[in-house]
Amino acid sequence: MRHPPPAPAAGTTAIGAAVLAFLATLAATPQPARAAAVTDGSAGAVQTLAGRFTVPQTLGTVRGANLLHSFARFGIDKGEAATFTTQDPGLRHVIARVTGGQASVLEGPLQLQAAGGASPDFWLLNPSGVVVGAGAHFDVPAGLHLGAANTIRFADGSRLDASAGDASSLSVAAPESFGFLAAPAAPAGPLVVRDAALLPAFGAPLTVAGGELRIERAQLATLAAPLHLQAQGALVLGAGAELAASGVGPGALLRLEAGQASAMQGATASAWNYGSRPGSGLQVDVSGALVLSEGANLASYTMADGMAGPLRVNAGSLTLSGRGANGPTGLLTMGQAGAPGELAVRVADALQILGGASIGSSNRSGAVPGPLSVQARRVFIDGQGAPTTISGLSGGGGPAASVEVQAGEQLTLRDGGQIAGATLGGADAGSVTVRSPRIEMQGGGNGVVTGIYANALGAGRGGALVIEAEALTLLDGARISTSTNHEQGSAGRIGIDAGQLRIEGHGAATGIDSYAYGAAGNAGSVELQVRGALTL
Repeated sequence: MRHPPPAPAAGTTAIGAAVLAFLATLAATPQPARAAAVTDGSAGAVQTLAGRFTVPQTLGTVRGANLLHSFARFGIDKGEAATFTTQDPGLRHVIARVTGGQASVLEGPLQLQAAGGASPDFWLLNPSGVVVGAGAHFDVPAGLHLGAANTIRFADGSRLDASAGDASSLSVAAPESFGFLAAPAAPAGPLVVRDAALLPAFGAPLTVAGGELRIERAQLATLAAPLHLQAQGALVLGAGAELAASGVGPGALLRLEAGQASAMQGATASAWNYGSRPGSGLQVDVSGALVLSEGANLASYTMADGMAGPLRVNAGSLTLSGRGANGPTGLLTMGQAGAPGELAVRVADALQILGGASIGSSNRSGAVPGPLSVQARRVFIDGQGAPTTISGLSGGGGPAASVEVQAGEQLTLRDGGQIAGATLGGADAGSVTVRSPRIEMQGGGNGVVTGIYANALGAGRGGALVIEAEALTLLDGARISTSTNHEQGSAGRIGIDAGQLRIEGHGAATGIDSYAYGAAGNAGSVELQVRGALTL
C-alpha cells in the first residue's frame, strides 16, 4: 500500500513566533554540544557517545517490559548514527529521556535493533525541544513516539518525569501518552519536523507531541495505525507539510490536538480508507483559533467500498480562506467506490469561510453518505467575488449528504457565499436545513450567486430546503432557490418559517423561487410562513 498524497494546512505568523525564536537559539548553539549524546547516570553508567554510536541495553534500567535510557543530552548530527540495542526479547518499550536542558537535534539515522525477533516501540522524551531535520531516519520495529513534553504517562496512571534525577518512577505498565505541566510552571519546548519523513512500519503508530509543533516540507504518515499530533500551544503546518493515516477499514485514526492551529501553502492532513469497512477518519480538537489558508485542507477519503471515516472538527474559532495551486482551502469528505463519511464542525465562537474556501461532502459512489453538519455562534461566508460554499454534492448513483447549518446568533452570506445541496446524476440531492435567529444575505452584483440552494442538475430529485429564522433578509441578488435543469429530476420544496422577512434587490434578481428550466421534471412547492413584518 502506498502512502497517499498530502493535504494543505493554514497558519498565522504570530503562532510560530516562539518556534522561530527556538530555532534561532539552536543556530547559535556550538556544534559539539548538539552532536554529543551523554548519559546522565540516573539509569545506568555515565558515558559519552559520538559518531556512529551504539546504546546497549546495559546502559539503561529495566522495569517489566520497559527499558529506560536517561541522557544529559542527546542528538545525532549529520554523519552520525545512533543504534539502540536490546538483549531481552521480552522488552516491548524502549524509552530515551533527556534531562539536561538542551534540545535534541536529529539529523542522522536512529535505529532500534531488538533481540529475539521482538518488536518494541521507541519513545523519546525531551522537554527542552526536539528538531527532526534533513538526514534523520527512524528504523524501529514498532511505534515511534517523539515528545518535547514534560512526562510520559503509563497505563497504571503513573508518570515518568523528564526532570527526575533517578529511574525510580519508571513503571512496569505500558507507556500510553505524553503529558504537559501547567505552562507557566514548566513550559515544554517546541518540536519541529523539517525536510524529513516519519514513516513507521506497517501497523505501527506515530505520535509527535510538543509545547509547540511545526511541520514544514515533511511527510508524517502511517499505514493501518493511528497518527497523533499533540501541541500544548500552537500547531503549525507550513508549506509542504503532509500528514496521512491510511488503513483498510478502522484503526488508522488521524488526530490533531492543539491550543491553536494553523495550516497554509498547500499543507494537508488526510485520512484514507482502502477497505470494505468504515475508516477511522480525522479528529481535530483545537481549544482556540484554527486557521486554514492558501489551499490547506483537512480531509477524509475512501478509495474502496468502505465508508470514509468521519471528519470531526472542534474549535474555539475557525477561519477558512482562499485557494492554493491545487484548489480551495477547506474541509472535505469524499467517496469514490464507498460513501463519504460524516462531516461535523463545531465552533464555539465564529466560523468564517472566505474567498473561495469551502466545507463539502462529495459522493461519487452509489452508497448513502454521512451527514454534513455545522454549528457555530456566528457563521460568516463571504465569497469576495468567488463561489464560497458549505455544500453536499452527488455525482454518482448515491444521494448527496444532507446539509445542516446552525448559527446561534447570526448567519451572514455575502458576494458569492453559498449553502447548497446538489445532484449531478441519477440519485437525489440531500436536504438543506438552515437555522439562526438572524440570517442576512447580500449579493455582490458581479454575477456570482449568493444564497441558499438545493438543485437537481441530473435525473435525480432536488432536496428539500428548510429555513428557520426570526429575521430573514435578502438583498441585491441574494436568493433562496430550488431548481431542476434540463433533465428528468424535479426540484425540491422550500419551507421558510420567519418572524420577519425583508427582500430588497437592486440589479440582479433577488428573492425566493423554485424553477424547472426547460426540464421534464417539476418545480417544487414554496411554503412561506412569516409571523411579523414582510417587506418587499
